Amino acid sequence: MLKDYLPIINNVTLYPSDKWSEDSTVVEETYQTEAGTDQASVTRYDKLTVSAQYRCNSEWYGTFKVWSKIDTLSVSVYDPTVKGYKNRTMRMRNFKADLIENTEGFKDSDGIWDVSFDLEEF
Repeated sequence: MLKDYLPIINNVTLYPSDKWSEDSTVVEETYQTEAGTDQASVTRYDKLTVSAQYRCNSEWYGTFKVWSKIDTLSVSVYDPTVKGYKNRTMRMRNFKADLIENTEGFKDSDGIWDVSFDLEEF
């Protein structure tokens, strides 16, 4: 069933990734009261960061590279709590691309690339 919920970035459905790792954090400020107890002020729950890796042709490499230069991305990812897509506003960071050795001469592509990046929710 999860194969039916491939990630979508800016209305483009991605193909299955080589790696997809999600980290959900709580944004909070913790301080100590006069009585010596901790008090937490939670600003937000479930702030998502995704680390992804794809092996792709030069066309997909170009698409990922363009997204790495855009300030805001609309990302839809599967959320198990809603059993469907959840839309998030994210940015791409830590973009990296490595050319796979001896693939630069492929007929229909300018090489095969290992592309990795992080998606960070605003």
